[in-house]
Amino acid sequence: MRIKSQKLISLFLSILMILSIVPTTVFADYSDINGHWGQTYIQAMADKGSIKGYEDGTFKPDKTISRSEFLAIAIRSCYPDYTPAQAGDTWWAGEYNKAIEKGIISETEMPRSEMDVPIRREEMTMIMVRCAEGKGEKLSDYSLPVVNTLKDYKDTLK
Repeated sequence: MRIKSQKLISLFLSILMILSIVPTTVFADYSDINGHWGQTYIQAMADKGSIKGYEDGTFKPDKTISRSEFLAIAIRSCYPDYTPAQAGDTWWAGEYNKAIEKGIISETEMPRSEMDVPIRREEMTMIMVRCAEGKGEKLSDYSLPVVNTLKDYKDTLK
């Protein structure tokens, strides 16, 4: 259980470092990540299906990440067997609905009309903590530096 917890938090910390996703391409052979410092992380997450690329075959690793993009990464990472159904007029509607269903976000915290704005770090942390807690994990399951960092953020969200 502890190893699984550490892998989950490592995955989420990688998400924080990447700061970009892309909504549609299935292939992980992005034309713009070669030599980028995040190439290994991007490729690993793409191989697991947590992230996808833009239709033009790019990843845009230096692009600011939106709420919808980060939420999609979190849902795909936290629920790897989840396959979003076409649930609306946006590419992220399925992940958004799953996040609400699982209590990861509420429509008040992240209204649909504000999902394409850049996500703030405290919102990322809120999503990560709630994903972990929703899977029955506790912050105490993680290594001390990570726990202290997440606790600081969690306390600000109350």
